[in-house]
Amino acid sequence: MGSSMTGSNAPWYNTWWHSCSGTMGGIVVDAASPFTGTISSLSGNIINTGVMSENGPQGTIILAGNFSGVINNAGLMLLGDMTQQDPDEWDRMLDVNVKGLLNGVHAVIKGMVERRHGTIINVSSTSGRKTYPGHVAYVGTKHAVHALSENLREEVSPHNVRVIVIAPGACDTELQTITTDDAVKAGFKEWKEEIGGVILAASEVAEAIRFAYEQPQKVCIREIVLASTNQPV
Repeated sequence: MGSSMTGSNAPWYNTWWHSCSGTMGGIVVDAASPFTGTISSLSGNIINTGVMSENGPQGTIILAGNFSGVINNAGLMLLGDMTQQDPDEWDRMLDVNVKGLLNGVHAVIKGMVERRHGTIINVSSTSGRKTYPGHVAYVGTKHAVHALSENLREEVSPHNVRVIVIAPGACDTELQTITTDDAVKAGFKEWKEEIGGVILAASEVAEAIRFAYEQPQKVCIREIVLASTNQPV
């Protein structure tokens, strides 16, 4: 499983996060052959895909080949007070954060079980473990990621397939700019200044993913929750 983690592909964990955060879907690693669907980049054994959609505007995703791992990093963070937030934003987050992840799992899990080998890494958030003001719908989607990941792990662990959850706190990616509520954006900026302006770098989260992935197949790090040391919540 380490072929794509070394040599010319060594920086994969520093590049995928930047290219896949926001509304992107994730990457498939160690692909034996390419697949049809929306492909934004292809480098060595690392395939970077759009949000997985069974029958959406991007067409049907058809995967071919043997995949050792998939990182589901689809994410939308649209925050706001429930009394004012547009319900369409709830639907968008459910489609990307939950359904997109499930479609990514569905595309590879059968083959992994049949081969008795594979790793699924689902990127969640500390919002999958805690609650925050103005985060109701987003928190709901990330709690769903934690719950479905653990249930999936229980189902596939007898088949030597790993399921890992990575739950970062505040991180310096474009995800912070997607929210449409200006008051929420201003509040985040103020909060960031209050804690000294230091939040996670994308590369630090990616390093945690690399660490979990590169463990022997017999070792499943079920969950990593990480945040900047000075993030109190």
